[in-house]
Amino acid sequence: MKNEMMPKVLVVDDDPNVRHSLKRDLQRKGYKVVCAKDGHEALKRLEFNRPDIILTDVFMPEMDGLELIIKIKKQAPDTPVIAMSGGGAHTNNLACMLSTSEVLGAAAILHKPFSQERLNSVLSGLLI
Repeated sequence: MKNEMMPKVLVVDDDPNVRHSLKRDLQRKGYKVVCAKDGHEALKRLEFNRPDIILTDVFMPEMDGLELIIKIKKQAPDTPVIAMSGGGAHTNNLACMLSTSEVLGAAAILHKPFSQERLNSVLSGLLI
């Protein structure tokens, strides 16, 4: 992939291990990756450095993924968003939160843990 053609992915997750792992895996596939530790940081990055696609956790402190999706859709309505979550302490609300994320505009959902192949498939489908 030529450098100017590399799709840019914004990864938003409050877990540094998840951010690091996704960044590493996506860079290996040729994506340019920018990370944010929360919704506030993601919105700042979106304002100054528009990604081609956004991958966001649903359960985060301060601003959850649902609120972030609403704000992204106002700020960058054409940027696809993938909502992801494993639920953690919120496992009972997982299905509801992920389906709500689709209603709010998420183009796809991923249940953690997901395979690199599954992520690549979703990204490829949305970046055509």
